[in-house]
Amino acid sequence: MLRAIYAITLKEIRVFAADLGSLVTLFVMPLAFIVIFSLALADVYATSPEDNPIAIPISVDGAGALAEQIAAVLDSAEGIDVIRNDADDIPFTAGSLADAVAAGDYQIAVVFPVGFTDALSDSGVLLGGAAAPVTVELVTDPATTLQFIAPIQGAVAGVIQQTLGQMMNVAGAEQLFEMLELPDEARAIARAAMTSGAGAGDFPVTIQRVNPPNVEREILPDSYQQNVPGYTVMFMFFIVTVIATSVFKERNSGALRRVRATPASRVAVVIGKTIPFFAINFLQAVIMFTVARLAFGMNLVNIPALLVITAGLSLAATGMGSLITNVVRTEAQAGSIGVLLVLVLAALSGSMIPRFVMPEAMQTIGAIAPQSWGLTAYQDVLVRGMGIGEIALETAVLVGFGVVFLTVSVFRFRYE
Repeated sequence: MLRAIYAITLKEIRVFAADLGSLVTLFVMPLAFIVIFSLALADVYATSPEDNPIAIPISVDGAGALAEQIAAVLDSAEGIDVIRNDADDIPFTAGSLADAVAAGDYQIAVVFPVGFTDALSDSGVLLGGAAAPVTVELVTDPATTLQFIAPIQGAVAGVIQQTLGQMMNVAGAEQLFEMLELPDEARAIARAAMTSGAGAGDFPVTIQRVNPPNVEREILPDSYQQNVPGYTVMFMFFIVTVIATSVFKERNSGALRRVRATPASRVAVVIGKTIPFFAINFLQAVIMFTVARLAFGMNLVNIPALLVITAGLSLAATGMGSLITNVVRTEAQAGSIGVLLVLVLAALSGSMIPRFVMPEAMQTIGAIAPQSWGLTAYQDVLVRGMGIGEIALETAVLVGFGVVFLTVSVFRFRYE
Protein backbone atom coordinates (compact mmCIF):
# COMPACT_ATOMS: atom_id res chain seq x y z
CA MET A 1 0.00 0.00 0.00
CA LEU A 2 2.82 2.40 0.87
CA ARG A 3 4.45 1.68 -2.48
CA ALA A 4 1.19 2.51 -4.23
CA ILE A 5 0.86 5.79 -2.31
CA TYR A 6 4.47 6.63 -3.16
CA ALA A 7 3.99 5.85 -6.85
CA ILE A 8 0.80 7.92 -7.14
CA THR A 9 2.36 10.83 -5.24
CA LEU A 10 5.41 10.75 -7.53
CA LYS A 11 3.14 10.71 -10.57
CA GLU A 12 1.26 13.81 -9.38
CA ILE A 13 4.52 15.63 -8.73
CA ARG A 14 5.57 14.90 -12.31
CA VAL A 15 2.23 16.20 -13.55
CA PHE A 16 2.77 19.41 -11.61
CA ALA A 17 6.30 19.71 -12.96
CA ALA A 18 5.01 19.37 -16.51
CA ASP A 19 2.71 22.37 -16.02
CA LEU A 20 4.60 24.72 -13.72
CA GLY A 21 2.69 27.72 -15.08
CA SER A 22 -0.56 26.63 -13.50
CA LEU A 23 1.18 25.75 -10.24
CA VAL A 24 2.93 29.11 -10.04
CA THR A 25 -0.40 30.88 -10.58
CA LEU A 26 -1.71 29.38 -7.34
CA PHE A 27 0.96 31.36 -5.50
CA VAL A 28 1.09 34.44 -7.71
CA MET A 29 -2.67 35.16 -7.66
CA PRO A 30 -3.04 35.72 -3.88
CA LEU A 31 0.25 37.65 -3.79
CA ALA A 32 -0.90 39.88 -6.66
CA PHE A 33 -4.18 40.64 -4.91
CA ILE A 34 -2.44 41.34 -1.60
CA VAL A 35 -0.07 43.81 -3.27
CA ILE A 36 -2.65 45.52 -5.49
CA PHE A 37 -5.39 45.93 -2.90
CA SER A 38 -2.92 46.96 -0.20
CA LEU A 39 -1.52 49.70 -2.44
CA ALA A 40 -4.91 50.74 -3.83
CA LEU A 41 -6.50 51.07 -0.39
CA ALA A 42 -3.44 52.44 1.41
CA ASP A 43 -5.02 55.89 1.64
CA VAL A 44 -8.36 54.51 2.82
CA TYR A 45 -6.72 52.71 5.75
CA ALA A 46 -4.41 55.56 6.67
CA THR A 47 -3.93 55.73 10.43
CA SER A 48 -4.41 59.49 10.70
CA PRO A 49 -5.55 62.41 8.54
CA GLU A 50 -1.94 63.50 8.06
CA ASP A 51 -1.24 60.20 6.31
CA ASN A 52 -4.01 60.83 3.79
CA PRO A 53 -4.83 64.55 3.51
CA ILE A 54 -7.82 65.48 1.38
CA ALA A 55 -6.71 67.65 -1.52
CA ILE A 56 -9.14 70.53 -2.08
CA PRO A 57 -8.47 72.87 -5.01
CA ILE A 58 -9.87 76.35 -4.25
CA SER A 59 -10.45 79.52 -6.22
CA VAL A 60 -10.55 82.82 -4.32
CA ASP A 61 -10.14 84.93 -7.46
CA GLY A 62 -11.83 88.29 -6.80
CA ALA A 63 -13.37 87.01 -3.58
CA GLY A 64 -11.30 89.21 -1.28
CA ALA A 65 -9.51 88.94 2.05
CA LEU A 66 -12.24 87.02 3.87
CA ALA A 67 -12.13 84.21 1.31
CA GLU A 68 -8.33 84.19 1.63
CA GLN A 69 -8.69 83.89 5.40
CA ILE A 70 -11.14 80.99 5.12
CA ALA A 71 -8.84 79.20 2.65
CA ALA A 72 -5.90 79.67 5.05
CA VAL A 73 -7.88 78.28 8.00
CA LEU A 74 -9.01 75.35 5.87
CA ASP A 75 -5.42 74.67 4.80
CA SER A 76 -4.27 74.63 8.43
CA ALA A 77 -6.94 72.11 9.39
CA GLU A 78 -5.78 68.59 10.13
CA GLY A 79 -6.01 66.24 7.14
CA ILE A 80 -6.71 68.93 4.50
CA ASP A 81 -4.39 70.09 1.75
CA VAL A 82 -5.63 73.21 -0.03
CA ILE A 83 -4.43 73.61 -3.61
CA ARG A 84 -4.47 77.22 -4.80
CA ASN A 85 -2.50 77.01 -8.07
CA ASP A 86 -2.59 74.83 -11.18
CA ALA A 87 0.29 72.78 -12.60
CA ASP A 88 1.82 75.95 -14.07
CA ASP A 89 1.67 77.68 -10.67
CA ILE A 90 -1.10 79.99 -11.86
CA PRO A 91 -3.80 80.74 -9.26
CA PHE A 92 -7.06 78.96 -9.98
CA THR A 93 -10.05 80.90 -11.23
CA ALA A 94 -13.66 79.77 -11.22
CA GLY A 95 -13.39 78.95 -14.92
CA SER A 96 -10.09 77.07 -14.75
CA LEU A 97 -11.24 75.00 -11.76
CA ALA A 98 -14.51 74.08 -13.48
CA ASP A 99 -12.55 73.05 -16.57
CA ALA A 100 -10.17 70.98 -14.44
CA VAL A 101 -13.05 69.09 -12.85
CA ALA A 102 -14.71 68.61 -16.24
CA ALA A 103 -11.43 67.19 -17.57
CA GLY A 104 -11.21 64.72 -14.69
CA ASP A 105 -8.18 66.32 -13.00
CA TYR A 106 -10.13 66.70 -9.76
CA GLN A 107 -13.31 65.15 -8.41
CA ILE A 108 -14.28 68.26 -6.46
CA ALA A 109 -13.32 71.94 -6.15
CA VAL A 110 -14.39 74.98 -4.10
CA VAL A 111 -15.13 78.32 -5.75
CA PHE A 112 -15.67 81.50 -3.72
CA PRO A 113 -17.68 84.06 -5.69
CA VAL A 114 -16.31 87.38 -6.82
CA GLY A 115 -17.22 90.03 -4.21
CA PHE A 116 -17.56 87.48 -1.40
CA THR A 117 -15.78 89.70 1.14
CA ASP A 118 -17.55 92.88 0.07
CA ALA A 119 -20.97 91.23 0.35
CA LEU A 120 -20.31 89.97 3.87
CA SER A 121 -18.90 93.32 4.97
CA ASP A 122 -22.50 94.54 5.03
CA SER A 123 -23.84 93.72 8.48
CA GLY A 124 -27.33 93.27 7.06
CA VAL A 125 -26.11 90.54 4.73
CA LEU A 126 -23.88 89.04 7.42
CA LEU A 127 -26.83 88.65 9.77
CA GLY A 128 -28.90 86.83 7.17
CA GLY A 129 -31.04 89.81 6.20
CA ALA A 130 -30.28 89.63 2.47
CA ALA A 131 -32.83 88.36 -0.03
CA ALA A 132 -30.51 85.44 -0.81
CA PRO A 133 -27.39 84.12 0.95
CA VAL A 134 -23.95 84.39 -0.60
CA THR A 135 -23.28 81.14 -2.49
CA VAL A 136 -20.00 79.22 -2.39
CA GLU A 137 -19.91 76.65 -5.18
CA LEU A 138 -18.74 73.09 -4.74
CA VAL A 139 -17.93 72.01 -8.30
CA THR A 140 -18.22 68.22 -8.41
CA ASP A 141 -17.75 65.51 -10.99
CA PRO A 142 -21.11 63.67 -11.08
CA ALA A 143 -19.22 60.35 -11.17
CA THR A 144 -17.92 61.01 -7.65
CA THR A 145 -19.89 59.36 -4.88
CA LEU A 146 -21.65 61.24 -2.10
CA GLN A 147 -19.49 59.37 0.41
CA PHE A 148 -16.45 61.18 -1.00
CA ILE A 149 -18.13 64.59 -1.36
CA ALA A 150 -19.87 64.81 2.02
CA PRO A 151 -16.73 64.99 4.24
CA ILE A 152 -15.23 67.72 2.06
CA GLN A 153 -18.46 69.71 2.00
CA GLY A 154 -18.72 69.34 5.77
CA ALA A 155 -15.15 70.53 6.28
CA VAL A 156 -15.64 73.60 4.09
CA ALA A 157 -18.97 74.44 5.75
CA GLY A 158 -17.46 74.04 9.22
CA VAL A 159 -14.56 76.39 8.55
CA ILE A 160 -16.87 79.00 7.00
CA GLN A 161 -19.22 78.85 9.97
CA GLN A 162 -16.34 79.07 12.41
CA THR A 163 -14.80 82.05 10.62
CA LEU A 164 -18.06 83.96 10.19
CA GLY A 165 -19.46 83.14 13.62
CA GLN A 166 -17.46 85.79 15.43
CA MET A 167 -18.19 88.35 12.72
CA MET A 168 -21.91 87.68 13.00
CA ASN A 169 -21.75 88.17 16.77
CA VAL A 170 -19.91 91.48 16.50
CA ALA A 171 -22.20 92.78 13.75
CA GLY A 172 -25.31 91.85 15.71
CA ALA A 173 -23.96 93.53 18.82
CA GLU A 174 -23.18 96.75 16.96
CA GLN A 175 -26.75 96.92 15.69
CA LEU A 176 -28.01 96.42 19.26
CA PHE A 177 -25.65 99.14 20.55
CA GLU A 178 -27.09 101.57 18.01
CA MET A 179 -30.67 100.72 18.94
CA LEU A 180 -29.99 101.20 22.69
CA GLU A 181 -27.80 104.26 22.10
CA LEU A 182 -25.20 102.92 24.52
CA PRO A 183 -22.29 105.22 25.37
CA ASP A 184 -18.84 104.31 24.05
CA GLU A 185 -17.63 103.09 27.44
CA ALA A 186 -20.48 100.59 27.74
CA ARG A 187 -19.93 99.42 24.18
CA ALA A 188 -16.24 98.76 24.87
CA ILE A 189 -17.06 96.67 27.96
CA ALA A 190 -19.65 94.67 26.00
CA ARG A 191 -17.28 94.04 23.10
CA ALA A 192 -14.59 92.79 25.47
CA ALA A 193 -17.05 90.37 27.08
CA MET A 194 -18.13 88.79 23.80
CA THR A 195 -16.39 85.53 22.95
CA SER A 196 -19.00 83.67 20.95
CA GLY A 197 -22.52 83.99 19.58
CA ALA A 198 -24.61 84.00 16.42
CA GLY A 199 -26.66 86.34 14.27
CA ALA A 200 -30.37 86.69 14.50
CA GLY A 201 -31.15 85.76 10.89
CA ASP A 202 -30.34 82.82 8.63
CA PHE A 203 -26.72 81.89 8.03
CA PRO A 204 -25.45 84.26 5.31
CA VAL A 205 -23.47 81.70 3.29
CA THR A 206 -24.73 78.59 1.56
CA ILE A 207 -22.74 75.86 -0.19
CA GLN A 208 -24.20 74.66 -3.47
CA ARG A 209 -23.06 71.62 -5.45
CA VAL A 210 -22.82 72.34 -9.16
CA ASN A 211 -21.58 70.47 -12.22
CA PRO A 212 -18.68 71.64 -14.36
CA PRO A 213 -19.44 72.96 -17.86
CA ASN A 214 -20.64 70.58 -20.57
CA VAL A 215 -21.79 67.96 -18.08
CA GLU A 216 -25.47 67.43 -18.65
CA ARG A 217 -26.34 65.11 -15.75
CA GLU A 218 -27.01 66.84 -12.45
CA ILE A 219 -27.44 63.86 -10.12
CA LEU A 220 -24.77 61.81 -8.43
CA PRO A 221 -24.57 58.15 -9.46
CA ASP A 222 -26.53 55.65 -7.47
CA SER A 223 -25.34 52.15 -6.62
CA TYR A 224 -26.58 50.74 -9.93
CA GLN A 225 -24.79 53.36 -12.01
CA GLN A 226 -21.59 52.51 -10.17
CA ASN A 227 -21.89 48.72 -9.98
CA VAL A 228 -23.61 47.77 -13.23
CA PRO A 229 -20.92 49.17 -15.57
CA GLY A 230 -18.11 48.17 -13.19
CA TYR A 231 -19.04 44.50 -12.92
CA THR A 232 -20.21 44.32 -16.53
CA VAL A 233 -16.74 45.38 -17.65
CA MET A 234 -15.08 42.96 -15.24
CA PHE A 235 -17.07 39.89 -16.26
CA MET A 236 -16.93 40.62 -19.99
CA PHE A 237 -13.24 39.75 -19.84
CA PHE A 238 -13.93 36.30 -18.41
CA ILE A 239 -14.62 35.34 -22.03
CA VAL A 240 -10.88 34.65 -21.96
CA THR A 241 -11.42 31.28 -20.26
CA VAL A 242 -14.26 30.32 -22.60
CA ILE A 243 -12.11 31.00 -25.67
CA ALA A 244 -9.23 29.01 -24.19
CA THR A 245 -11.45 25.99 -23.51
CA SER A 246 -12.82 26.05 -27.05
CA VAL A 247 -9.48 26.40 -28.82
CA PHE A 248 -7.66 23.77 -26.76
CA LYS A 249 -10.54 21.36 -27.21
CA GLU A 250 -10.17 21.69 -30.99
CA ARG A 251 -6.40 21.32 -30.77
CA ASN A 252 -6.61 18.23 -28.64
CA SER A 253 -9.24 16.64 -30.87
CA GLY A 254 -7.27 17.32 -34.04
CA ALA A 255 -9.94 19.62 -35.50
CA LEU A 256 -7.46 22.45 -36.02
CA ARG A 257 -5.05 20.12 -37.82
CA ARG A 258 -7.81 19.40 -40.31
CA VAL A 259 -8.41 23.14 -40.73
CA ARG A 260 -4.72 23.46 -41.56
CA ALA A 261 -5.29 21.32 -44.64
CA THR A 262 -7.77 23.86 -46.02
CA PRO A 263 -6.88 27.09 -47.87
CA ALA A 264 -7.89 29.16 -44.84
CA SER A 265 -5.07 31.43 -43.61
CA ARG A 266 -4.15 32.03 -39.99
CA VAL A 267 -5.80 35.45 -40.18
CA ALA A 268 -9.05 33.88 -41.38
CA VAL A 269 -8.95 31.22 -38.67
CA VAL A 270 -8.29 33.70 -35.85
CA ILE A 271 -10.95 36.16 -37.03
CA GLY A 272 -13.44 33.39 -37.74
CA LYS A 273 -13.03 31.97 -34.23
CA THR A 274 -13.19 35.44 -32.68
CA ILE A 275 -16.46 36.61 -34.25
CA PRO A 276 -18.81 34.19 -32.39
CA PHE A 277 -17.19 35.01 -29.04
CA PHE A 278 -17.40 38.71 -29.87
CA ALA A 279 -21.14 38.29 -30.45
CA ILE A 280 -21.59 36.36 -27.19
CA ASN A 281 -19.58 38.93 -25.26
CA PHE A 282 -21.55 41.79 -26.77
CA LEU A 283 -24.84 40.08 -25.92
CA GLN A 284 -23.65 39.49 -22.36
CA ALA A 285 -23.21 43.23 -21.79
CA VAL A 286 -26.51 44.05 -23.48
CA ILE A 287 -28.31 41.65 -21.15
CA MET A 288 -26.63 43.16 -18.08
CA PHE A 289 -27.73 46.68 -18.98
CA THR A 290 -31.20 45.49 -19.98
CA VAL A 291 -31.68 43.83 -16.59
CA ALA A 292 -30.43 46.98 -14.87
CA ARG A 293 -32.98 49.02 -16.81
CA LEU A 294 -35.96 46.68 -16.34
CA ALA A 295 -35.29 45.51 -12.80
CA PHE A 296 -33.82 48.65 -11.23
CA GLY A 297 -35.05 51.41 -13.52
CA MET A 298 -31.53 52.62 -14.29
CA ASN A 299 -31.50 55.41 -16.86
CA LEU A 300 -29.30 54.29 -19.77
CA VAL A 301 -29.10 57.92 -21.00
CA ASN A 302 -27.66 57.23 -24.48
CA ILE A 303 -28.12 53.66 -25.75
CA PRO A 304 -26.23 54.11 -29.07
CA ALA A 305 -23.19 55.40 -27.17
CA LEU A 306 -23.37 52.45 -24.76
CA LEU A 307 -23.50 50.04 -27.71
CA VAL A 308 -20.42 51.63 -29.28
CA ILE A 309 -18.48 51.27 -26.02
CA THR A 310 -19.67 47.69 -25.64
CA ALA A 311 -18.45 46.83 -29.13
CA GLY A 312 -15.00 48.24 -28.31
CA LEU A 313 -14.89 46.35 -25.03
CA SER A 314 -15.96 43.09 -26.70
CA LEU A 315 -13.21 43.44 -29.28
CA ALA A 316 -10.62 44.06 -26.55
CA ALA A 317 -11.89 41.17 -24.40
CA THR A 318 -12.05 38.59 -27.20
CA GLY A 319 -8.70 39.80 -28.53
CA MET A 320 -7.15 39.26 -25.11
CA GLY A 321 -8.66 35.78 -24.94
CA SER A 322 -7.25 34.87 -28.35
CA LEU A 323 -3.84 36.24 -27.41
CA ILE A 324 -3.59 34.34 -24.11
CA THR A 325 -4.78 31.12 -25.79
CA ASN A 326 -2.04 31.34 -28.40
CA VAL A 327 0.76 32.38 -26.05
CA VAL A 328 0.45 29.73 -23.33
CA ARG A 329 1.14 26.03 -23.88
CA THR A 330 -1.70 24.27 -22.05
CA GLU A 331 -5.37 24.77 -21.32
CA ALA A 332 -4.67 24.80 -17.59
CA GLN A 333 -2.18 27.65 -18.05
CA ALA A 334 -4.67 29.58 -20.18
CA GLY A 335 -7.35 29.23 -17.53
CA SER A 336 -5.22 30.14 -14.53
CA ILE A 337 -3.21 32.92 -16.18
CA GLY A 338 -6.34 34.28 -17.86
CA VAL A 339 -8.27 34.49 -14.60
CA LEU A 340 -5.28 36.05 -12.82
CA LEU A 341 -4.85 38.67 -15.54
CA VAL A 342 -8.56 39.50 -15.69
CA LEU A 343 -8.87 39.94 -11.92
CA VAL A 344 -5.68 41.97 -11.57
CA LEU A 345 -6.63 44.30 -14.42
CA ALA A 346 -10.17 44.61 -13.03
CA ALA A 347 -8.75 45.68 -9.67
CA LEU A 348 -6.45 48.24 -11.31
CA SER A 349 -9.18 49.57 -13.59
CA GLY A 350 -11.63 50.55 -10.87
CA SER A 351 -14.15 47.78 -11.55
CA MET A 352 -13.70 46.50 -7.99
CA ILE A 353 -12.51 49.65 -6.22
CA PRO A 354 -13.41 53.17 -7.40
CA ARG A 355 -10.26 54.65 -8.88
CA PHE A 356 -10.66 58.00 -7.11
CA VAL A 357 -9.94 56.36 -3.72
CA MET A 358 -6.64 54.98 -5.03
CA PRO A 359 -3.33 56.84 -4.74
CA GLU A 360 -2.48 58.87 -7.84
CA ALA A 361 0.27 56.46 -8.88
CA MET A 362 -2.18 53.54 -8.84
CA GLN A 363 -4.66 55.53 -10.92
CA THR A 364 -1.94 56.14 -13.50
CA ILE A 365 -0.95 52.47 -13.58
CA GLY A 366 -4.61 51.56 -14.08
CA ALA A 367 -4.51 53.11 -17.55
CA ILE A 368 -2.72 49.99 -18.82
CA ALA A 369 -5.96 48.04 -18.35
CA PRO A 370 -8.46 48.12 -21.22
CA GLN A 371 -11.15 47.73 -18.56
CA SER A 372 -10.32 51.19 -17.18
CA TRP A 373 -10.98 52.82 -20.56
CA GLY A 374 -14.27 50.97 -20.92
CA LEU A 375 -15.43 51.83 -17.41
CA THR A 376 -14.52 55.50 -17.88
CA ALA A 377 -16.47 55.59 -21.15
CA TYR A 378 -19.53 53.97 -19.54
CA GLN A 379 -19.44 56.50 -16.71
CA ASP A 380 -19.03 59.35 -19.19
CA VAL A 381 -22.34 58.31 -20.74
CA LEU A 382 -24.33 57.17 -17.71
CA VAL A 383 -23.23 59.83 -15.26
CA ARG A 384 -21.82 62.71 -17.29
CA GLY A 385 -24.36 62.53 -20.10
CA MET A 386 -21.81 62.37 -22.92
CA GLY A 387 -22.51 61.13 -26.43
CA ILE A 388 -20.72 59.09 -29.08
CA GLY A 389 -18.41 61.90 -30.16
CA GLU A 390 -17.26 62.60 -26.62
CA ILE A 391 -16.34 58.99 -25.87
CA ALA A 392 -14.50 58.54 -29.18
CA LEU A 393 -11.06 58.50 -27.52
CA GLU A 394 -11.90 55.75 -25.05
CA THR A 395 -13.57 53.70 -27.77
CA ALA A 396 -10.58 54.13 -30.08
CA VAL A 397 -8.23 52.94 -27.33
CA LEU A 398 -10.38 49.85 -26.76
CA VAL A 399 -10.37 49.07 -30.48
CA GLY A 400 -6.60 49.59 -30.46
CA PHE A 401 -6.19 47.07 -27.65
CA GLY A 402 -8.30 44.56 -29.57
CA VAL A 403 -6.40 45.02 -32.85
CA VAL A 404 -3.02 44.65 -31.14
CA PHE A 405 -4.14 41.55 -29.24
CA LEU A 406 -5.51 39.90 -32.40
CA THR A 407 -2.45 40.82 -34.47
CA VAL A 408 -0.08 39.20 -31.99
CA SER A 409 -2.47 36.26 -31.75
CA VAL A 410 -2.24 35.68 -35.53
CA PHE A 411 1.55 35.50 -35.38
CA ARG A 412 1.47 33.17 -32.37
CA PHE A 413 -1.36 30.96 -33.63
CA ARG A 414 -0.75 27.20 -33.45
CA TYR A 415 -2.80 24.42 -35.04
CA GLU A 416 -1.62 21.92 -32.45
